[in-house]
Amino acid sequence: MDSAFDIKILVYKIIAGDLLRNADVLVTARGHSVSGISRRFRYLVVIPEFSAADIKDSFNTSDKQMEKCSSESRGESKLLALYAFPVQINMLCDSLRHIPSSCANGGPSVGQAGMLGQEGSCCINIDSDGASRVALLRLPESIKDVIRRLANMSFEHLMLGVRKIKQADLNKWQIDPKLLSKYFSKFICKANGSGEVFSYRHSGIREMFASLYVVLETQSREVLAVCLNAMKIYIACTHRAEMQNFDLFFMALLPYSNIESLLHAAGPLLDPARHILLDWFQRWIAAGLSPTDTLKVFHCLFQLHDHSRAEEVSRPLKTITLRNVALSAAEAGALQYCLDQPALDTIDLQGCELGDEGLEQFSSVIRSCKDVGVLIDTLGSAGAKHLCTALETKRSLKTLHLYDNSVQDEGVETLAQGLWKNDTLRLLKNRNV
Repeated sequence: MDSAFDIKILVYKIIAGDLLRNADVLVTARGHSVSGISRRFRYLVVIPEFSAADIKDSFNTSDKQMEKCSSESRGESKLLALYAFPVQINMLCDSLRHIPSSCANGGPSVGQAGMLGQEGSCCINIDSDGASRVALLRLPESIKDVIRRLANMSFEHLMLGVRKIKQADLNKWQIDPKLLSKYFSKFICKANGSGEVFSYRHSGIREMFASLYVVLETQSREVLAVCLNAMKIYIACTHRAEMQNFDLFFMALLPYSNIESLLHAAGPLLDPARHILLDWFQRWIAAGLSPTDTLKVFHCLFQLHDHSRAEEVSRPLKTITLRNVALSAAEAGALQYCLDQPALDTIDLQGCELGDEGLEQFSSVIRSCKDVGVLIDTLGSAGAKHLCTALETKRSLKTLHLYDNSVQDEGVETLAQGLWKNDTLRLLKNRNV
């Protein structure tokens, strides 16, 4: 959905069933505009910096991009709305798998071999007698070298705030522009500016390759620990906008130990890296988190897609404060993913602009809390139903701060039903609901 038409008209037509009636997937660069209709679709992917051309190129009907995203979501379709990190990394992996390469036994290239294995980790060759044999995919050393140089150049560009690739850059890093055009056109396109040869399709691509460089350089235990500590400083620094999303790509790429591992499905993070990462999260949390840092911690945790690690890191937390940090429904979904098991005493969501959809993402978390603050969160009658459910189930809620929302008469009646069945609530603040 990237259209010149008024978004309100599109939303009305979709809700009315006059448009996209049989669609299951919504891919959009305008997540802030379409959150109210995400429930109309089975899957939602928001890619804020993608153009219409990028979206059409990445999500055409001939590839399996959405199936791969959905498998990574572990069945939680709401989590697909957490922007483009797994999407872009899958695009990189797919591009590498389609590069002609020799099989391990000297067989034909991937393009000639027949078909890829389900995980993209092997090619299946059919012999003349009809028998099949499996060989692992291998990237030519020349291509792996180009990827390393491209990643290194991107890291330098990120540090310097450079967004265009000039001929001098290609000369410095000894990168053949023909190879970029042939194998990496989904990420880097030809530029029209004076002295510029290529440009990153958007800043997210630069950050992805930059984080890949750091991941490849931090495979030793000692270097990883130093890198994580340095990254925490970058997260808190004033030029954080230039580093936007770098750390999230880093977390998502961390399970890949080398370039060739990008050809295969990512496995779980193993020791000692897993232990170092867990220790880093725990020390960061113990030092005290601002609301912004709290959101960043859980974003990083989510990108690992490891429920056991998320639970382990979150377990010591008894209070979460995100006051005045605007949260989309997608970001609320990431937080819910990380807080699904640990029982919180207090969660403060005042001024987070959750809306009904965002509150729905938090519903399981709220049901286990004793003190919940959802002040000034643009909640309507649907949000009141989620709060009613929290009041009716488990009945652990003791304090509810609700004022300055818009639940209207219908929402008030719904809350009253929940309060009638609840005998644990001790304090309800509900002015201007």
